[in-house]
Amino acid sequence: MSGNKAFTVLKRYSAAALALYVFLYVGSCAQQLDEARENACKEKGMVLVTARGKDYCTYGTRDGL
Repeated sequence: MSGNKAFTVLKRYSAAALALYVFLYVGSCAQQLDEARENACKEKGMVLVTARGKDYCTYGTRDGL
């Protein structure tokens, strides 16, 4: 019976570790996407501005528009 209990604990630990890994991986992908968007604007000499849920490249800031 104790072997079964140990296996259950191991499964829970593995599931928690996998969930944490997936969460961190998705966060890393999102950060890389944001950096890519920002770099695309910088290459054009512009800045990235987010307004109404969308990203725009512009020559000023949101306050300066």
